[in-house]
Amino acid sequence: MDAPFIIDDSHYGRRRFEVVEERNGLQMHFAGWSQPLENYMIALEGAGFAVSALRELIPAVTAAFTHMERWTRIPIFLWLKARPQPL
Repeated sequence: MDAPFIIDDSHYGRRRFEVVEERNGLQMHFAGWSQPLENYMIALEGAGFAVSALRELIPAVTAAFTHMERWTRIPIFLWLKARPQPL
């Protein structure tokens, strides 16, 4: 929890990521693109949608999920609701 929060690169801009996470003997491969929130909003707007709700969820830390404690400092989940704009 007291680890410093450091961003090596800029938050802005599109960049590729690829990582393998392992927990309890199981591995999961994650790969994709990291983009600023604005890019997603521009795409929704361009498709005729308007965001009607936006939430940054804070994970619940329980005895079974103590590993989530570090994610209570910065958002890792973003839920949004978008609706078609009237013509």
